[in-house]
Amino acid sequence: MSRTIQNYIIVIVILCVGAFIFFGIILGRKAVPGNFNAELSFYSEKKQEEDKNKETIAPSPYRGATMSLSPDESQYATGEIFIIDVLINTNNEPIDGVDIRYLVFDPKAVEIIDSEKNMPGTQIEAGELMPVTMANEADLEGGKILFSQIVSGGERFQNNKNEVLARIHMKAKKQGSLNMSFDFTPNATNDANITSLGKDILFQAQEGSYEIYGK
Repeated sequence: MSRTIQNYIIVIVILCVGAFIFFGIILGRKAVPGNFNAELSFYSEKKQEEDKNKETIAPSPYRGATMSLSPDESQYATGEIFIIDVLINTNNEPIDGVDIRYLVFDPKAVEIIDSEKNMPGTQIEAGELMPVTMANEADLEGGKILFSQIVSGGERFQNNKNEVLARIHMKAKKQGSLNMSFDFTPNATNDANITSLGKDILFQAQEGSYEIYGK
């Protein structure tokens, strides 16, 4: 046999052995299901980690300012004098003023006690959150309270907790249920509102529910 033919045979043998080894590896990988699943798991975990790194924490939605009564529920005896506080919380939003138009009550159930004896009519006690009280009047027959307080001198007011805007001194007259509620429509400025740059930011106006019992 010539040397040339021998060389061809050696080359063919080497190629066959290499092909055998190559296909053996491929078939071996396919024969082990765990390898493929492991690779999928690895790339899935890597993708999740990348997505997690891209995520940004969205801030909590701003819920606006609130107006409420304290206590918002209680019991009183007929003839008893008690106090209901009007509270506001601007949730850190600077405001220009607050209007209560109106806080409604049952004039047959309670009597509003005048807090400003030197002024005509009946007034509630104004708080000191803002320096200028624009309106303060209790309609004893109609059963509604009008109150307004604003800032001055370019200053604006803000807080992040319930604070007393006004205080209502009352006397229980008639046994039964008493509901006190704010006349409030979101985004309106001709009712109960908390204004910031001309916009009503009052989100919630919580009413009060009380029971008056006989002695």
